[in-house]
Amino acid sequence: MNANWQPSRTGLLPKAVSEALSGSVPWDGKVAIELPYHGNASYKVDINGDLKNVSSRLPSPVSKPAGEPLPVKINVAGGLSSFDLTGSIGAKNHINSRWLLNHKLTLDRAILTTDSKGHSPLPDQPGIELNLPPMDGAQWLALFENGAANEVSSSVLFPPRIVLRTPSLALAGQQWNNVSLMSQPVAGGSQVEAQGREINATLTMRDNAPWLANVRYLYFNPASASGQNATENVAPQTATRLDFHGWPDLQLRCAECWLWGQNMAASMGMWRSKGIP
Repeated sequence: MNANWQPSRTGLLPKAVSEALSGSVPWDGKVAIELPYHGNASYKVDINGDLKNVSSRLPSPVSKPAGEPLPVKINVAGGLSSFDLTGSIGAKNHINSRWLLNHKLTLDRAILTTDSKGHSPLPDQPGIELNLPPMDGAQWLALFENGAANEVSSSVLFPPRIVLRTPSLALAGQQWNNVSLMSQPVAGGSQVEAQGREINATLTMRDNAPWLANVRYLYFNPASASGQNATENVAPQTATRLDFHGWPDLQLRCAECWLWGQNMAASMGMWRSKGIP
């Protein structure tokens, strides 16, 4: 098989993502199908392509200029109820995934690794694990605010549990190091757990009640990221401006929190966003 696809016209991507892509992907593939007289049918699909002609204006690490070679390899092996999909993008980016052929195509579990030599084992439970290089969190948040997480094809179901790991995340004027974020559903809402050198906290986002933030440790001093002394008592309004517009009511418990050089240990409070411009 030979074909030429345009990623922006597949109909599988949100509009905000499709608009950031241009170009086409030439590829060739091989399909092998086994239909035994006794037993279950099976198949294998091997696809090779190159993203050289594709331009991506998405934030790093998925930004890419046109004309830069980026080979893609995809291998599929499965049967009538499920299939495993593995692949590589370039020499160091690898994906391993398992899909279920239910009423809707369902991604059961997947793991993406960058700067790796091969495929990593699948997660022990349903979910998606993303091991990414340093990221600019502000750029990704802006993309999501423009609808990047919306309008995903309704013909595919994705697991609600997501784990993201990165050695460095730039967000809110500060560099967060060795970050691990896990989002998963809980009774009455969802929960995000954040761990890293500067943070150890859990945020429970309840559907019909104030959110709960249990902060075991937090070091937040964006002034230090701009070269100022991290221990300086810098006024928050001069160090950075945080926009609290649209925040929900929040119940906060903080065991050890360092904010702009001040220790706010063992503090509790109720945050209400009403009335904040």
